Amino acid sequence: MSDSIFRIWSIARYEAKVIMRGWTFRIGLLASVAALVIAYLMSHLTLRGVPLFYPGITELPSSFPYISLLLTNVLISIAGGLIAADSIYRDRSLDSKEAVFSRDFCILEYMLGKIGGLSLAFLINTISVLVITHIYILVFSGTEVSYKAFAIYPLLICLPSFVFFVGLSSLFQSVIGNKALTFIFTLGTMVFFIVLVADKFFYAFDAAGFRIPLILSEYTGLAKSTLTLAQRSAFLLAGAAMYLSAYLALNRPKQSRPVTSALTASVPILAAAAIILISGYIRYHTAGISMRAEMMDVAQGFKSEELATPCSFEIELVHNGDELDITTRIIIRNDTDRALDRYLFNLNPGLEVRSIRSGGKDLEFERVLQVIDIRPEKGLMPDYGDTVTVVCYGSIEDRACFPDADEAIRWRGYTFYEDVARDHRFTLFVKYSRFH
Repeated sequence: MSDSIFRIWSIARYEAKVIMRGWTFRIGLLASVAALVIAYLMSHLTLRGVPLFYPGITELPSSFPYISLLLTNVLISIAGGLIAADSIYRDRSLDSKEAVFSRDFCILEYMLGKIGGLSLAFLINTISVLVITHIYILVFSGTEVSYKAFAIYPLLICLPSFVFFVGLSSLFQSVIGNKALTFIFTLGTMVFFIVLVADKFFYAFDAAGFRIPLILSEYTGLAKSTLTLAQRSAFLLAGAAMYLSAYLALNRPKQSRPVTSALTASVPILAAAAIILISGYIRYHTAGISMRAEMMDVAQGFKSEELATPCSFEIELVHNGDELDITTRIIIRNDTDRALDRYLFNLNPGLEVRSIRSGGKDLEFERVLQVIDIRPEKGLMPDYGDTVTVVCYGSIEDRACFPDADEAIRWRGYTFYEDVARDHRFTLFVKYSRFH
């Protein structure tokens, strides 16, 4: 075991040195730093009083590493993909008996060493970006440093994109065998995922993480954290499957048949896991569209009903992990010209009602998705009031928020309006609601 680790580390260290001495890595590093410096310089330039770069969002502590890594993520992934393809090309050019049989390691050790060296080289690139960002925050921003964001974002933004595009370019090079065609196909695929389909299917195919909600809140954490992890994990697993396929396609002698068999079996498993995660992500949001449409139909069914006027709310809320225990006392008044024999309220479908009471007695009610239809013991006469106590529990179903909002607007990350200097808004996805 120790010998295997030593061989992997030796390969990784050698590979990292070769990569960092190459011009592709140096150009990628310089381009990342230059893009970052230019972006932060632009944040201090204004057009009629409005900053030219990401106005408003830079007030959030977590936004600084977020923006920095988004800007450099594509550059890092492109450079990593090109270097990985070149590594496959060099391995292909050494396909001789002398080169193959002189190697004292199996394909798993060689593959782990190669990806380890590549990751080590680009870890230096990412750390350089984060160091510059940290210096900018301390010197120019005047906001506190979110070290949690500095730790999470490289894993959440950079790692899945990097592994996916490295695996993609490695597979192209292994199958095609031509560096120029591999470069063209890799860039074309990047454009496809980053530009053409990134905003389709609820951002499921946003490989670079430009559109999915990744702003980290100090209060609620990541918005839709489980879904976000599923989407990013899908690209990580897909990239790992393609990278394994690329090295298995080299068709080297099998120094360890069990290891080779395990690697071969892991390719469809990783690919299937990626497909399942992406499918679940899409199904979740598709079900949300159906839920909101059903909620609108339910609301239309009660449109003609007379409603009591709410005068005041008193809410007692206990936060138990992922669930809420809520007791709400609502004072209502009948401002209509006839007696009301039912009280209609909206409640998030994720919350379950334990009891509804008025005057110390339990009231009968019927739940139709988001609508609670309460039947008082006697009708509420005009100009009279009543106090209703609703006890409920559960987790907020955020797919039910804003059911009347247009779906195209709901899934638009941010928008420049006709006059950017006059009106610039950001839509930030947060738990349970959205801020404009």
